[in-house]
Amino acid sequence: MTAGVAAVIVIAVTAVLLTLNILSIGPWSSTRITDAEIEAEISYLQEQSPELFEGEYATISADELRERIRRHLEDRNLLVAEAKKRGIEDVTEQFEKSYHAIESGYGGRDHFEYYLSIKGVDEKQLKRNLEANIIINELAKSLVDEKDLTEAELHNYYETNKSRYPIDFEKARAQVIADLLGKKRAEAIDELLESLRDV
Repeated sequence: MTAGVAAVIVIAVTAVLLTLNILSIGPWSSTRITDAEIEAEISYLQEQSPELFEGEYATISADELRERIRRHLEDRNLLVAEAKKRGIEDVTEQFEKSYHAIESGYGGRDHFEYYLSIKGVDEKQLKRNLEANIIINELAKSLVDEKDLTEAELHNYYETNKSRYPIDFEKARAQVIADLLGKKRAEAIDELLESLRDV
């Protein structure tokens, strides 16, 4: 994996999770978000994903953007806190592997630090985002397991989305499982988040 690809993956995951109401920095046990955290997230996103501030996104007022980011940060903190309540907190191994892959993609620590400095990215914030993403991914896995998928669901999903799979079901099976798992896990996270917001 090249440095650029690794960085794009982390940035894309971060941007996608922001749009799915799952981003944050700050203490996981609190949903109280400070203005400084919001401004740090805006700066980070402007630097890493400027496309989020162009085109259709540019029509959002600064106040609305700040409010959306506040909600996203609060939601992510809720999910991470819930994951920890459920015993999902030691993601050290996954974190180290992911972070090392990103760092290695730049040719080592020195090049990685240089990249972060020219992009104006705070390494602590990057690590915090990566940690939260991994914890939330583990939470999603705990909510919906592959064994929970039935043959009927798999076939139905394949038929409904046949245009995405230009091959027969058995050849597409692994991709159908991955896609349906992703969909069901996202729905489960959304449902959990709704229940956590109501508390």
